[in-house]
Amino acid sequence: MELSSNNKKEVNDRKTNIINIIACTFIIVLPVIYTDIFRILPLLSALTITYIVIEKQYTTNYIIKNRFSNLMLFTASTFIIYIIYYMIGVGKWTNGLVINKEIILMPTYTMIFVYLLPIGWFLKQDREGLKRAFSLNKETLKYIIILLVVYLFHSLSRISVYMTKYSDITTNNAIHMIIQAFFVAALAEELFFRGYLYNVLKRITNVRKSQIITTIIFTFSHFNLLFKAIDNGFTFNIFCNYVAIIMLGIVTVHLYEKSRSLLPCIILHGLNNEGLKYLIILIINVA
Repeated sequence: MELSSNNKKEVNDRKTNIINIIACTFIIVLPVIYTDIFRILPLLSALTITYIVIEKQYTTNYIIKNRFSNLMLFTASTFIIYIIYYMIGVGKWTNGLVINKEIILMPTYTMIFVYLLPIGWFLKQDREGLKRAFSLNKETLKYIIILLVVYLFHSLSRISVYMTKYSDITTNNAIHMIIQAFFVAALAEELFFRGYLYNVLKRITNVRKSQIITTIIFTFSHFNLLFKAIDNGFTFNIFCNYVAIIMLGIVTVHLYEKSRSLLPCIILHGLNNEGLKYLIILIINVA
């Protein structure tokens, strides 16, 4: 016997409520065990929050067009950024924009490519492209506020560990780490990987494949972990770091697809790079 449309709706609503209850439990319970130094648990909470808070579901059918030219663009830009990240990783291109000998505003001037290529690509699409990429609505603002609370709890729960381990951190060094977390890493990588690379991939293949490929490329752009694995062997810490990077890639690409804004992705990325931790340390140092 088939269920009526009303009964089906009640069943679906019940399932949705159960999922939301489980998801909310994750958000509330996981911070209790936030001794996770790799920040995998906060990322699980972030992924959960993404699907609870951002209710709007976009159903745009992405048109696959100019497949060959976009594939060439995608391949060339990925190759260039891999060269840049590799050279920074081996310490060859490190003389960038530095002030007070500690605050690195840009590790190498070749990083300008990582900022300018996505911006140019957005502007080329249409006049509102870049504006939409940094748009903010009620749902994404709510997401950001909840996310700030989650990471603030995480940072405060470990503040004694931070202050013991990083008691010798200078004010300049704390400022340097904040800039690294939000500007050098978060802004540059979200612009390039989610804003540019992911959007170009959607012109070549479908959304799901684009999300997977973007996450893989993002994960293996972290040559510092690869060098550590070569020097010291593939340790459990390196494995956990890779898991955290994969999780960050998954969360940000889904968040961007749901919100159509890079702003929450940048904030999440910066928070996950311990930007809030160093902000707290900076406030304590200044106080």
